[in-house]
Amino acid sequence: MYNQYNILDLGNYPTNVRYTQRSRHRIPNGYRIQVLIYEREIICQTNYEFNGKVMYKVTWEEKDGKKCCVNSLRSASDAAKQFVQKITNAKGSTLSGVILFGLDLECIELRHENKKNILPINLKKKKPFSNLKSRSQKNKRLKKLALDINSNTKDLFDSHRFSNINLDSLKLNIQRQFIRIKFSNSNNELESQIQLDSIIHVCDNNLISREGYRQLSAVQPSLEREWHLAIQKKEINLIMENKIPIKNFNINLINEFSIIQENNENNSTIYLNENIEKIIINKDQIGNGSIRSLIRLLITLIPDLTEGNNPVLYNNNIIKIKLGGDGRQVGRYNHHVMLTVCILNEKDKVLSPKYQYCICLYPGTEKYESLTIAHNQIIEELTTLYNNGFTDENNNHWKIEFWFTGDWKYMALVLGINGLTSNYFCLWCDCHKNERWDTSKSWSNIGNTKGKVRTSLLPFLTPKYCIPDELHLMLRIVDVICLYPGTEKYESLTIAHNQIIEELTTLYNNGFTDENNNHWKIEFWFTGDWKYMALVLGINGLTSNYFCLWCDCHKNERWDTSKSWSNIGNTKGKVRTSLLPFLTPKYCIPDELHLMLRIVDVLLECFFLELMRDALAFDTITPQENISTREKIEITMQEIGIITFKFIPPEKKTKTAKWSWHTLMGPAKLKIIEKFPVSKFIIDQRGKDIENLWKDFYYLYCTMRRENLTEEDIIQFSQNACKWVKEFARPTKKTKTGKIEQEGLYQRTDITPYMHILAFHIPLFMQELLQQNLCLRWFTTSGIEKKNHEHVRLFFGGTTMGGGTEQTAAYQINSFENRQIYFRINKTPTSYSEKVLTAFDKINE
Repeated sequence: MYNQYNILDLGNYPTNVRYTQRSRHRIPNGYRIQVLIYEREIICQTNYEFNGKVMYKVTWEEKDGKKCCVNSLRSASDAAKQFVQKITNAKGSTLSGVILFGLDLECIELRHENKKNILPINLKKKKPFSNLKSRSQKNKRLKKLALDINSNTKDLFDSHRFSNINLDSLKLNIQRQFIRIKFSNSNNELESQIQLDSIIHVCDNNLISREGYRQLSAVQPSLEREWHLAIQKKEINLIMENKIPIKNFNINLINEFSIIQENNENNSTIYLNENIEKIIINKDQIGNGSIRSLIRLLITLIPDLTEGNNPVLYNNNIIKIKLGGDGRQVGRYNHHVMLTVCILNEKDKVLSPKYQYCICLYPGTEKYESLTIAHNQIIEELTTLYNNGFTDENNNHWKIEFWFTGDWKYMALVLGINGLTSNYFCLWCDCHKNERWDTSKSWSNIGNTKGKVRTSLLPFLTPKYCIPDELHLMLRIVDVICLYPGTEKYESLTIAHNQIIEELTTLYNNGFTDENNNHWKIEFWFTGDWKYMALVLGINGLTSNYFCLWCDCHKNERWDTSKSWSNIGNTKGKVRTSLLPFLTPKYCIPDELHLMLRIVDVLLECFFLELMRDALAFDTITPQENISTREKIEITMQEIGIITFKFIPPEKKTKTAKWSWHTLMGPAKLKIIEKFPVSKFIIDQRGKDIENLWKDFYYLYCTMRRENLTEEDIIQFSQNACKWVKEFARPTKKTKTGKIEQEGLYQRTDITPYMHILAFHIPLFMQELLQQNLCLRWFTTSGIEKKNHEHVRLFFGGTTMGGGTEQTAAYQINSFENRQIYFRINKTPTSYSEKVLTAFDKINE
């Protein structure tokens, strides 16, 4: 029945060799033999599995060319039985597996013995690996081992019917030293570059310093070396700087400060006079502001914004750009001011700091003088974009529409309006501070003509486009385009804006053209906290008479809801030139976050101070409850989920000494005004009225942040906001006999600028934004402030992120920003999947 055997591969006997069951013939590993049987040429082969079992395999080809295969882990006879049954279609057929596989052939044993006798002669020439001294000898031995392993695995892959498979790497443990052998082709530069980009992307996103990555790669040697990343990061920086140039400019701090002493031994510090503040600034950071071209930024982003199944922009769309800014202390003595833009067409994405783009950064504080210098750097480009839009690289023309927001101080500075405490404080109308309580008046967003004290830094912006920041609004009641070290001061902001104003003006007037020759129009919007907006717009501060960024309301008229103020701008509180002269009040949007924060601050302060009229009684245990009012408030705060709230005792406990309390974050303040039971602490109707006042503001703020509002919703909001301000300053009503009929709540003078814009300007902006298919929550500065916080952690947190480079922090931060855009336009992945199997684990079928 058997004509002949043809040994294709003799294989070898492993150390854990197995035997046939009865005849006790040794079974080799990697053994292959060709046999002619049943008029078929079949190939029988044996291979040892990881668990020590033997895989018996029989393959053949039928007359019609069909390839067939049977295999068994039980025995050679079981594989032979399956083979016979498959070709005869008859059950019960038997065939000796030992004979079929030729395991009983004497020649097989003899050839193995001859091979065994030959091997020791070759082995005697090789030293044990542990005796090799030089690194080159060890590497040579390992490479030879790798080649043998690679050649043997090809047969294993074929035997297990794998296709399109190759051995990528192998990890060996030799005398407790781990050695990783790579088999795959490492010349795939594109794949290697994408992998490096992904690592850099993750490090940037998670603020992992170079030293941190070095230590991590020391623990996990399979990670890419840090110097590989440094080379690739440098390459990315060069690519992006060609696309989006970064330019340096100097903030002229000599005009802002006077040097009273210089350390002769170490020129790294400068001491400043007491007229500003006693601070020390590193010399290599003074005047080192930097800007990025907004036009080039837009041209770079256009392909990403116009691609995909659901693109952000379509041809002929107006690009709505929100201008903003914020200052931050980046160390004990240093401050930075950042000017940002974001693209409102991206909707909710603008709430993330990732989509806030820095265009200017400089050292200093928020002052009109520095903001003027900063805006002078960008105003020409902003004006060009405002007037003409820009053309992209596809020759498509895009129109630009600018909007502006920020905290009150920033908006007032930029718009040149008086401060919050001035008579004509409002950024949007001519309301006097004594009229803030009067909700019978009507104020429109036509601008502040009485509080204008400076030239607006964004002269093309009308009050319509200056939107209050809802975050700051909430806090006070309850992108990055420029970065520089220092505080928010008009002088340093002026220097920073001088670096970008030309490009901003160009975008404003002409738009820009992207790389596909598509032209895009630009529409700028501006926001920030009040201080930043006031600095940029050249408006007086919050405490000035004509404080408002949007109208000429006097601070004594903030209470008067009977007046009507429109968003036409502040003409009476203008004290400086606007740093963004193309911005009208229409495009300067209040920051809803700051609005909430500041109003909640007032509500809490009024409530706590009422309970502290007698500070000693406030902390005295009452016999009825065996607990003091202070402790009762802290326990109630914990019950509603505010765990960190605590009162801070005064230095001297007297009847007039007031307790202070821990600062709260925005979510905590919202939870307090929504859930805190005021009526448990202030009895009778007054307590219920104050509790309702808190809840009513909470619902006003929730409405303000809604995305899908209707005209009816906005009209109702306007009525409710005026009603709320009127209720806040509700006077005491008495009968003719002098009996109190209804107790008042608070004084008209307690009406703050943020309450004024809540009642008079926020509804006007909500209507304007509804027409523009925008919503107020997209103008929050929370993303800018979070980005500022990330930069502080990354570049001023005591890390070695800079790697010892001579570049300024401002330049490094803008390079960091450029890399984020590189990762975005190249769609760099941040995760890869890898399946891990342990060879000797039991596999469930």
